Amino acid sequence: MTKPRNLASLTEIHIATLLFGFVGPTVSLISAPVLTIAAGRSLAALLVAAVLFLSTGSIPRPRSTRDVGGLAALGVIQCLQWLTFFLAVKMSSVAIALVAVFTFPLFVTVLEPLFFGGRATRAQIVGSLVILLGVAITIPELSLGNVSTRGALWGLSSACLVAASLLLQRGYIRHYTADTLLLFKNGVSVMILVPWVAVGAQLLPTIDDIWRIAALGAVFTAVPFLLMAKSLERLRAQQVGSIISLELVYGIAFASLLTREIPSLQVVLGGALILGVTLHTSLTQSTTSTALVDQ
Repeated sequence: MTKPRNLASLTEIHIATLLFGFVGPTVSLISAPVLTIAAGRSLAALLVAAVLFLSTGSIPRPRSTRDVGGLAALGVIQCLQWLTFFLAVKMSSVAIALVAVFTFPLFVTVLEPLFFGGRATRAQIVGSLVILLGVAITIPELSLGNVSTRGALWGLSSACLVAASLLLQRGYIRHYTADTLLLFKNGVSVMILVPWVAVGAQLLPTIDDIWRIAALGAVFTAVPFLLMAKSLERLRAQQVGSIISLELVYGIAFASLLTREIPSLQVVLGGALILGVTLHTSLTQSTTSTALVDQ
């Protein structure tokens, strides 16, 4: 029988995954430029983190000068990851963008030896080949002249950044709480992105977009990020990783309902292959889950 506390944690991670699933469709509905969306998302998430710390009266501080650089790097990577993902959504579709982003286990396999040494296992190599097959099926046309293909390439760039963020976070998640990471990462993102939006009148969001951007940053980013971190206190990392993988399914389903984006058969097949590898990776390794995935 599942313990009440574990049941609560399972509920939290399922809610987090469900909320993350709204990110792609929400971005698709926002007419503002991707730079504005990323800046607004960061600002809304930062405000949530700030409210949490103000309510407790605590002041988060980096443990060392080295950590300052690492946390700043996480913020920069987050900026780039969000921008590339939003470009993928805008240029192709929510389904293609999500399928491309969920190739991140392939990039973890490539980057992990560079971060931590060692060699890729046979299972990782096979999984990477299956992911490549999934991408090949998904991409509509191997031509840069095709806008969907360019969108998929932006999605692959975002996947690479997701992998880099996951690996870098491994050194900090043991020493910093989730709300601290949320504060530092989004603080850096705001410092980078908001000035660009502020000086460009054409980058300012419309009134109709402001509430969507606010929901994107607060409800669909900060809340699920914190819920996922809380669930990791009681659930195995593999459980959390496998459930978070369902974001791919939720995102495509919500896009079909909210934006009438119906994925093609080849996108469904490619996504199914990539989802299978992602689930397998989550159940057999802890890399992709202990580091807090933040789409």
